[in-house]
Amino acid sequence: MIASVTKPAASTANSPSTPHQRLYARTLLREQELPVNKVTVMHRDLFARAGIEWKDGADLDGTLCACTRAQISRLIDQLREDDGDE
Repeated sequence: MIASVTKPAASTANSPSTPHQRLYARTLLREQELPVNKVTVMHRDLFARAGIEWKDGADLDGTLCACTRAQISRLIDQLREDDGDE
């Protein structure tokens, strides 16, 4: 008889963000009329609250690709909260 071995689930918080997360974040950014090509000072507070390092003029896709799943989730949460404030 072979005993089954279960591995603990790996934490996904520090895993790279998924393409789906990045697309959804860009969609929410576009809906809030924020730039979706380059990072600007308009992203500063939003990214700071999500714990994302930003640089003015950086490529937005590259910045989002460098995010972890936890960071992009916080960004999405921030964008959804901001959208609900209207």
